[in-house]
Amino acid sequence: MRLAILCMCLSLAGCTATFQDGRSAVEERTEWSHYFLLGSIGHAELDARDLCPSGRLSRVRTGGNALTLGASLLTVGIYTPRRVTYVCEERAR
Repeated sequence: MRLAILCMCLSLAGCTATFQDGRSAVEERTEWSHYFLLGSIGHAELDARDLCPSGRLSRVRTGGNALTLGASLLTVGIYTPRRVTYVCEERAR
């Protein structure tokens, strides 16, 4: 059992991606994207037109945190959420 938990922790620990644009940003928002079976099932798409008033993103970062790791551990990898943090670009005046 300990080996399974260790393997799950290691598989969830290193996945993160960041995209950043040099434009001015407004506020940071966070959502969870939902995956199953250690992330092998599921697909998340975010549309900037739905998320931001300007319709443009300044920064997007995906990865995990203590809450997503806890959810994965509690469900023994059946449910594996990922955290998506995005920052909207400031509207042109």
